[in-house]
Amino acid sequence: MRPLARLLPPGWFSPLDVAEYRYLVRSLPDKATMIEVGVFLGRSLCSVADLIREKQIHLVAVDTFTKTHMLGHRPLKDTQRTLFERQMAARDLHPTIYAMPSMEAAAQFPGRADFVFLDADHTYPAVLAEIAAWRPKTTRVMGGHDYLPSPTPTPTNGVRRAVRESFSVIHLRGWVWSAGLV
Repeated sequence: MRPLARLLPPGWFSPLDVAEYRYLVRSLPDKATMIEVGVFLGRSLCSVADLIREKQIHLVAVDTFTKTHMLGHRPLKDTQRTLFERQMAARDLHPTIYAMPSMEAAAQFPGRADFVFLDADHTYPAVLAEIAAWRPKTTRVMGGHDYLPSPTPTPTNGVRRAVRESFSVIHLRGWVWSAGLV
């Protein structure tokens, strides 16, 4: 049998990140609502597809779907949204899709979610704004990706600073961060 990572679409979600994401999704109640902001081709969602189906989780995917390439890889052979939807269909997942920026989706999302996972714009102002916009709509856990270990400023280290300023207690494993809101 091939390792899970080989079965996943391309992306930047490591085996340790997958393990933590699975832990977070497994902790959700059956029929929970889960939102992922910044889905790219669906690597992280594919890593938990079995849990989403088993728990009958209502899945919401938020992305602008405007990317045409991956850092260090050839250009995408189809549109980002088409490739994402193929990955979801192959795993029998049927997310509600908000094809728009995170802040617009937060304003339009009509309810509340048990879990919101942020992995879109990684700049400090964007992550801070996303946390502020999605936190009131989150009932259990907020988390995200690319909490890098180094405090050295880089474009993705905006995640680290925004998360540290927004939550007094966070859990880290790999590059995945989470904060319980209960």
